[in-house]
Amino acid sequence: MKKLGDFTKNAQDAVVEIEKEVTMRTGTAIAAGFAFVMALTWNDFIKDAVNKIFEVFKFDKDIIFVRLLVALLTTLICVVGIYYFSKLGKKSIYQPTLDKFISTLPEKKKVV
Repeated sequence: MKKLGDFTKNAQDAVVEIEKEVTMRTGTAIAAGFAFVMALTWNDFIKDAVNKIFEVFKFDKDIIFVRLLVALLTTLICVVGIYYFSKLGKKSIYQPTLDKFISTLPEKKKVV
């Protein structure tokens, strides 16, 4: 039979793990919200830039072919941006800071 002290210790460990998980997920959700707002801003900029390019070349914006070209060019710009920033993320300048932060966190204890 398990002692009451073991049960409360396991329960406390579980609460600590849940708090960490909730904090991590909340932080991720907030970061995703900021990223979404940033993406909307870039979306407007890219669409305006592509439309400006087509205005310079005097294309009629109502032609479906021109709209297709705008969509393809916008997609190309976004794919190049995603590729570039995904490579940049792998070479994070924040890794030493992140490692230091992680080392300050209490160790996970296995719940038996």
